[in-house]
Amino acid sequence: MPGQAKPLTATPHHPANSAWESLESDTQKAVNQVFVNTAKVIAAFEETIVSRNSPFDRFAAGMKTGDEDKQQAISVGAKKGLKLFVGKAGCVQCHFGPNFSDGEFHHLFLEKRQPGLPDGRYLGIAQLMVDPFNTKSAYNDAPADGSYRSPLDYVYRNVEFRGQFKTPSLRNAVKTAPYMHTGELSSLEEVVGYYNQISERQASGNHQETVLKSLNLTPDEQGYLVAFLQTLTDESFLETLSQRAK
Repeated sequence: MPGQAKPLTATPHHPANSAWESLESDTQKAVNQVFVNTAKVIAAFEETIVSRNSPFDRFAAGMKTGDEDKQQAISVGAKKGLKLFVGKAGCVQCHFGPNFSDGEFHHLFLEKRQPGLPDGRYLGIAQLMVDPFNTKSAYNDAPADGSYRSPLDYVYRNVEFRGQFKTPSLRNAVKTAPYMHTGELSSLEEVVGYYNQISERQASGNHQETVLKSLNLTPDEQGYLVAFLQTLTDESFLETLSQRAK
């Protein structure tokens, strides 16, 4: 078997793609199945990665049970930041639930700073629909009785999706710099500062974002909001994850 064989549909004349095409169909299927099985094992492991012991989680548990000691798990400044998060700043509109994400896609207007940014969701859908490993492929785990309906049956592509990217979780965000899909912001302070004036940027093309508005926070309020975001860091989880990776 060629050592460098792999399908490269975007560059069909690449030596690696030519080597892949030279393989018999059964061999290609066998190789694909190995990759699919490996991906499923990784996905199963990722489902076990759950972060629920941050200072905020302990604070929330204390509020629920009336445990005053746990209510002191976050600082006064962080509590002010939480109030801003669910109130004046409106962060909770997109970052809510256990994972602090609405699971939706939004346009962040970053192309005003860096022209020619990728199409995000618009391009992603096109790639997903033709992906040989998507949920309509022979590699899914659906029952063979025909009862399964792929989520792709409900996916459509609209020009309005250009520039949209999925809302990330805020858990352990302090550990995931740089930020934004461009990686252009290096700190949470910069992220909050960007959103603080985001209404000054106009949506491009056909998309008009209706959720994101300038936060209009004072410097002190921005600091409180960052302090709250820092309470979403689960150090015990990160330590456990690090040990499991060894």
